[in-house]
This record gives sequence, C-alpha cells and structure tokens, in this order.
Amino acid sequence: MGFDQFLPYLMGQKDGVVKTADWAADISEIPAETIRSLARRMAAERTMISVSWSLTRQDHGEQPFWATIMLASMLGQIGLPGGGFGFGYSAMNYIGSQHTIIPGVSFPQGQNAVENFIPVARISDLLLHAGEFYDFNGARYQYPDTKLVYWAGGNPFHHHQDLNLLMEAWQKPDTIIAHEWCWNSLAKRADIVLPCTTTLERQDIAMTPRDPYVVAMSKLTEPNGQARDDYDIFAGIASRDGGWGCFY
Repeated sequence: MGFDQFLPYLMGQKDGVVKTADWAADISEIPAETIRSLARRMAAERTMISVSWSLTRQDHGEQPFWATIMLASMLGQIGLPGGGFGFGYSAMNYIGSQHTIIPGVSFPQGQNAVENFIPVARISDLLLHAGEFYDFNGARYQYPDTKLVYWAGGNPFHHHQDLNLLMEAWQKPDTIIAHEWCWNSLAKRADIVLPCTTTLERQDIAMTPRDPYVVAMSKLTEPNGQARDDYDIFAGIASRDGGWGCFY
C-alpha cells in the first residue's frame, strides 16, 4: 500500500471510518491518550522503530511490517542516525550486514526415523488439535497426539505469537521436560527441569551463519549445583537407555 493509497484509508474516505487514536484504542486495548502521547513523542524526537520477526507467525502477520515502514516513512527519519526502522534486531543479527559467511563443519545427522513435523508457529495447534489435518507448503499433514514434550534450547514462551493460547495448549501433554539454566517461563511450566550450564560454565566454540567470527568460549567458573552441559545430559540419558554409542 503506497502513501497515496494509505492516506485515504487513514482518513476513512473509503470505509467512512477515520483511523483515529480512539479507533485504535478499541482494537489495541491501549488508552487513546497513551497512543496520542507516543505519536507526539515519536514525531518530536529521533525515533527508531524495532519490530520482532515473531509477528509474522499469525494471520495477516505481514501487515505489522508494512505498517512499520509506513509509520517510519511518515516520521521522515529513515536514513538519519538513530531513526528509521529495523526488523529482527538482536535475534537475527544480520540485517544490513555484508560480512562473509564462515563455513562450518558438523557431525553427520543420519536419517531421522520420525517423519512427523509441524511449522514452528503451530505448537499450540499441535497440542490442541491432535488428529486433525493441516496444509503446509502444498501438502497435507496430520497433527500427532503428543503425550510428552522435551524442550532443549529456546523458549516457546518467548517466541510464540499467542501466549494465552499456548498457556491453554501447554496443559495437554502428560509430561513436559526442559533444559534450563534459570527459573523462566518455560522452567516454571515444566514437570521435569534438567539444569544446564551457561556459556560461562563450559568450554566450547560458538559460531553462527550470521556472524563473521568463530568465538572461543572459555570456561570461567565451575557449573552451579547439578548443572551439566546439554551434551552430557543427553549422553547420560542415552547411557541409561543403552544407547550410549549414538553419541559418538
């Protein structure tokens, strides 16, 4: 939607609804005066609008990004130091970067015997609609009946698009196991929490496809309490199950 199309929409010339702060307050549940105050501050000062990529994981999820670009354009600060807009800062860490990607090595992954999968945005749907079918990338799949959730790395309560729905869905599995180093939203809602080490408690190497560095992670202190490296946790479970060899 270009500005010549956006302005008539904003002024209600097509649908008779002027998009005022009072109109937005009913939708966002944010007081109209708070919206007006924020708009005045953004226009009066240098403003950088930072938007999370997680907003894409919902119906019409592309719209917030177009709205962000339009708002930044109306403020007239794109290209100015400390102004404009950005998407996925911190989490993605490559927007605008022109670095060379360092190729890395990895262990052979083998063949996953489990064919079921779900798109990352459908965790709640998986748990709430077991047995139902869904379409994804031109194919039809079925949600399995999930009894156990084992979560290591990341936090669904951080990146899911509808936390109220996820809270409801999280009650469905019989058992939830999580690797965590702090008492966060995931750990609080897990049946079993396996304490894992932080980056300061293990000797490791860090690299990502989005950074031009390979970082030596020096161990600065011994693990706290019963915390163990994720690898050691998995290896310990495998040894109890007679599958130690799969880790080597």
